[in-house]
Amino acid sequence: MFKKKKWIVLSAMVLALGTALFLNWQLTDADAVVSENDAQEVKVIGEAELVNGTANGNFDEFFSAARMQREASRASSLEILDAIAASADVDAEAKTSAATEAAAIAGRIEAEANVESLIKAKGFAECVVMIGDDGVKVMVQSAGLLPAEAAQIAEIVTDETGEELANVRIVEVK
Repeated sequence: MFKKKKWIVLSAMVLALGTALFLNWQLTDADAVVSENDAQEVKVIGEAELVNGTANGNFDEFFSAARMQREASRASSLEILDAIAASADVDAEAKTSAATEAAAIAGRIEAEANVESLIKAKGFAECVVMIGDDGVKVMVQSAGLLPAEAAQIAEIVTDETGEELANVRIVEVK
């Protein structure tokens, strides 16, 4: 009786495992083809997302404006953090938190510069990198970004920032 019950339980577990594997395969098909703008792309879970943008041919102005916006945002954040750190009305914990956040911003600025330099060293004419709490966004000038080039950019970003590939967004600026 005990052996028969053991085999029934074992058979049920094997059947449940087989069903789970089949459902997983059906629901997360990594080779699913997604059609966008009449172009077929293969979407792989965890892959960097490539987005198309346009600068209407005025790349210098576009990238300069993006850098200025990034720097203005950072300057504003650092100004607020400096005010918190300098205030006599704020407790030591808030001052420590402000100093930690300011150091994190400085680290992001350095990482952005490093990533931009490495991407340009790969032959791209222009790029802007923005590192935020939600991930890394890379805007790169290209007339047609190849999957291998996107993979190079994604590898540079993940190596230099430690960010997961799923949190990397690459925007091709045409």
